[in-house]
Amino acid sequence: MLGLRDMGWVFLCGSVVHGCAVDVGGIPNDDPADMFVRAEDSGPMETPDLGPGEEDLGPPPDMPDCEPVAELCNDTDDDCDGRVDEDVAVTACDGDEDGCMDGTSTCVDGDVVCEGDARANQVGGECDGPDADSVAEGTFACEGDVLVCPDDCVAEAEACNQRDDDCDGAVDEEGACSDDADTCRAVRRGEAVYLICTDPGGESNYGAEGECDRGEYDLAVIDDEDELTFLYGEAGVGNWWVGARTDRFDGPGRRNTDTWSWRPSGADVDEDLWADDEPSGDGSCAHLWDARNGQLNDASCTNGMNYICEGVVRP
Repeated sequence: MLGLRDMGWVFLCGSVVHGCAVDVGGIPNDDPADMFVRAEDSGPMETPDLGPGEEDLGPPPDMPDCEPVAELCNDTDDDCDGRVDEDVAVTACDGDEDGCMDGTSTCVDGDVVCEGDARANQVGGECDGPDADSVAEGTFACEGDVLVCPDDCVAEAEACNQRDDDCDGAVDEEGACSDDADTCRAVRRGEAVYLICTDPGGESNYGAEGECDRGEYDLAVIDDEDELTFLYGEAGVGNWWVGARTDRFDGPGRRNTDTWSWRPSGADVDEDLWADDEPSGDGSCAHLWDARNGQLNDASCTNGMNYICEGVVRP
């Protein structure tokens, strides 16, 4: 079948966008003279003027041959739909290499990455599960490619042991560390648990140390001024033995901070924790001094006082 060009006619279109008005039979509508000229009379082809709202899209692009296949994550339009890396299959993945497939794969710039799995190597580590005790007594494990923390607390009577025995979220509460002579109240600060203990007759520093040891506590070690402020706020009025001592007694009026350390760690006592002009040589043991808003003072280890014990929350 001969085309119009072969017959010596050039078919002029009024718009690149909208094409030409031609009926089903291929015969131009309206006035054929407006739409056909002989090739030898046409001269160079010119782009007709565009009407209102029409856009010249230029010549069609050279489209390479595309054979559609399943879309992959490779920054390529594999399925020939004009889009790249869409609808790539989502799978479970182990991004942190902990042995648990609890992440989800996604395609980013042509590369498969594992998202939602940033808990590095936690399988086998300690965790606090859905029970009420806020104690990490469970162990991370994988169940069906999901990281879980089985942590079922079995309630028992509360004992003085730095544990939440009765599964209520508190440690050594309700007088678990008290006895006939001493009344001890447990308070927490982060992972530390303290016993604020009062004795009507007062305990010597050595006696207080023994009382703390009953629950496997030590006399409190104070690392900084924030901790000192916290403890004095909890303890309230009075003088309170803590765990700082010196092995060298210099005598009254001789201030020497260099030989003071915390028991049993041996860490140096921060000089900023002492009250002004203290230690003054009054003794070899330190206490929170009520007269100086809880700052440290040195005193004879045989003096009778209340005391503060410290431990760590245990699973």
